[in-house]
Amino acid sequence: MDEEKTTSSKDSAKKSSLLTTGTLLVGIAIVLVVGIGGFIGGMQFQKGKTGPGVATAASNFSHGFSGGMNGRAMNGSFGAVTAISTTSLSVQDRRSSTAKTYSITSSTTITNNGAAATASDIAVGDNVIVRTASADSTEATSIALNPTMGGPSNTESDPTTEQ
Repeated sequence: MDEEKTTSSKDSAKKSSLLTTGTLLVGIAIVLVVGIGGFIGGMQFQKGKTGPGVATAASNFSHGFSGGMNGRAMNGSFGAVTAISTTSLSVQDRRSSTAKTYSITSSTTITNNGAAATASDIAVGDNVIVRTASADSTEATSIALNPTMGGPSNTESDPTTEQ
C-alpha cells in the first residue's frame, strides 16, 4: 500500500511538473504570436501611410535624393558648376556623375548661404543644389550656392574643399 502512495505521489508530481511546463510553453507561444502579429500588422498599417510629408526609401530612390520640404524627394542636382551664364547653369551631378544643364529664368530663386544672390554670384567650381519642379524638368526653380549640409562650418576642416 505504501508503494502505491509513493507511486501515486510521484505520478502527481510528474503531472504537476508537466502542467507547469506545458502552461509555460503555451504562455511563450501566445506572447510570440501576439508580438509577431503586432509587428506584421504595424508594417501593413505603415504601408498605407504614403501621403504628403511621408517619404519612403523607394520614392527617394526613384525620384531623387531626399531633403526637400517635409521629407519629400527633391528633383534636380547637387554638384559642382561646370558652366554658367545669365540664362543657364551646368552642373556635374554627384549622384549620377553626369553633366546636367538647367535654364535660369526670372522666377528662379538664387541664394548664397541662405542670403539672396544672382547668377553673377555663381562661378565655375562652386557647389550648388539645383531644384526643379519635376524629375524631367530642366528649368531651375531654385539654386542654392554654397549650401550647408550640416557638416563642418569652415573650410579648414572640410575635406572636400581644396586649400
